[in-house]
Amino acid sequence: MEQMNIYELVSHCTNYLKKIYSETTLHDYQSVWRNGIVKFMKEKGLTTYSTELGEQYISQINDNIKFQTYNSRLRKIQVLNDYLSDGRIHFRRQRSVPIILNGVWNKYLRDFMTYYKSLRRNEKTIKEYRVYISHFFYYLGTIGIEQANEIKDIHILRYIGNLDKISNSVSALRGLFHFWQDRQITQNDLSSALGLYRYADRREKIPSFYSPEEIKAIEESVNRTTIKGKRDYAMLLLSTRLGLRVSDIAGLKFEHIHWKENQIVFHQYKTKNLISLPLLTNVGNALIDYLKHARKDSKSDNIFLELRSPYIESSRAMVCGAIGRIIATSGVKIGDRHHGAHAMRHSLASNMLRKGTTLPVITEALGHAQSQSTMKYLKIDIRSLFQCALSVGKVSDEFYNQKGGAFYV
Repeated sequence: MEQMNIYELVSHCTNYLKKIYSETTLHDYQSVWRNGIVKFMKEKGLTTYSTELGEQYISQINDNIKFQTYNSRLRKIQVLNDYLSDGRIHFRRQRSVPIILNGVWNKYLRDFMTYYKSLRRNEKTIKEYRVYISHFFYYLGTIGIEQANEIKDIHILRYIGNLDKISNSVSALRGLFHFWQDRQITQNDLSSALGLYRYADRREKIPSFYSPEEIKAIEESVNRTTIKGKRDYAMLLLSTRLGLRVSDIAGLKFEHIHWKENQIVFHQYKTKNLISLPLLTNVGNALIDYLKHARKDSKSDNIFLELRSPYIESSRAMVCGAIGRIIATSGVKIGDRHHGAHAMRHSLASNMLRKGTTLPVITEALGHAQSQSTMKYLKIDIRSLFQCALSVGKVSDEFYNQKGGAFYV
C-alpha cells in the first residue's frame, strides 16, 4: 500500500500545481486540504496518508454539505491520490459524481443499478443515472426521509424545482419509480409526480442539411492562420467530409490514423463497431497542419486537445461548440435549421443521395449499425421523392354533386 507523510504530500502537490493554477486556485486547494484531510488525520493522531485513509475521510463528509462542496473536497483527495500513485496529477474535467451513500439508500441504489445493467443500457447512461439518483437519495437523507415509502410528491417536486437542469434527472427518477412500483417497494406510483415535467418533442422531423455550396462556404470561413482555427478546421472537415460523430472526433487517437494506407480506422463510440474510412487529402492536410503548427506538446494519445493549460483531451461539448460556432459565424443563412456537427453529418448523407449513392454504401460510410438508421435520410432526397410521386386522378362531378352538393358549396 502506497503511503506518504501528509505534509510532504501536500507540499509536493502544491509545487506541482503552482506551474498550472493561479494563486487564488492554489490557495483554495491548500485551504481545503488544511481544513479537511489534514484536520481529519490530526484528530485521529495520524500523519501518514494512504488512499484508504482518503476514502475514509470522503465517506464521513457527505452528511450535511452541498453537492458542490462535496465534489470540491473529493477532487482535492483525487489530486493527493494521483500524486501518491504515480507522481503526477491527472486533470479530469469537472463532472458531477455519485455521492457515497450508507444504509438503506445505498442498497436502493445498488438494486436499481443492477436492474438497469440487466437491461443492457449504454454504459454512459448507467453512470449518469447513478449520479442523478445518488444525489436524489442524498437530498432525501438531508430532510429526514429514511425509507422509500416515506417519499411524498412534495419531496420530489421540491427536489426537482431546485435543479438547474432537470430533464436527465427526471428520466432517471421516472425509471427508478417504475422499478420500485414493479417490485412493490412503494405503494404509490411516485412517477405520477413527474407528470408535469413533460417536454415538447423538439426533435427535428426532417434532418437539417446544407447544400454543397453552403458546406464549402462554411469550410472557407475558418481562419486557418490561428492555432484555434487550425484545430477547429481539422475537426470540421472530419465532420463535413467523413461524417464523423462528435464523440468519435473528440476521441480520435494517433493510432487511428494509418498514414501509409490513407485510412482512418477505429471503433465507434456509439455502436462499438469497427469502421474504416478513407483519409481524404484535404482532411489529412488539415490534420498535419494542426499537429505540426498548433497542437501543444502532450503525452495524450488523443489528437485534439483543449487550447488552454493544462491542455487536456477534447470533449464532445468542445467539439460541438467549435463546429456550431463556425457554422453560426460563417455567413451562411441558417434559418430554422440546426447548425451543429450532426447537421454536417446529415448534409454528407444528403449529398451522397443526390449523387445516386445507394443506401448500403451510405450506411457503411456513416457507420450506422443498421440500414434502417439510414432510411431517415430518404425524406430529404427531394429529387428522388419526385420520381415516386403518383399523378392525382380527376375527381368526377358526381362526387361533388352527391347529397345535392350542399356539403361542397
